[in-house]
Amino acid sequence: LPQTGRGAAGRQQPAAGQHAHDQGGPNAKRGNDLVKTGNHAEAVKAFQLALQEDPTRLQARHSMGDSLRAMGRHDEAIAAYRAVLKQNPQYYCCYTHIGDVEKSRNNTSVANSAYAKAIDGYQQQVQSGGPVASAAKFHLAKLYHDLDRNLPEALKFAEEANAATPNTFA
Repeated sequence: LPQTGRGAAGRQQPAAGQHAHDQGGPNAKRGNDLVKTGNHAEAVKAFQLALQEDPTRLQARHSMGDSLRAMGRHDEAIAAYRAVLKQNPQYYCCYTHIGDVEKSRNNTSVANSAYAKAIDGYQQQVQSGGPVASAAKFHLAKLYHDLDRNLPEALKFAEEANAATPNTFA
């Protein structure tokens, strides 16, 4: 749908459980290109510029968190992920990333709490069906696999996600 104006009021909001997939403009694209080459420091700068242009760009903030995490700037990465969650509490992969950071710092109980929020959120999306269910199944399967939990269910979800949208989750 065409946008009717500038600013937050003129932007189409994502449906519940979906992420805002703003292309992010040239700075976010540049940041993504820099991530592909491993230049996370410059990528962070590009994502910051994209966020100055539009602070609601969830994907740019999420990617900035990923680059900060890759550089070992864990507190800043967690802050970026929490900012994404503040804008969209259903952006469950950020809970997974927070869990990964906390796990790397041996904060097991904090990591497990973050993982539990991600699992709960993905399970809700799977149960609700609709357009986000396949992606939720994929993310839940990956999280279960990475945590070495519920592996039979992980395989089932991965197969269902792949069957629903072949070649998407390869």
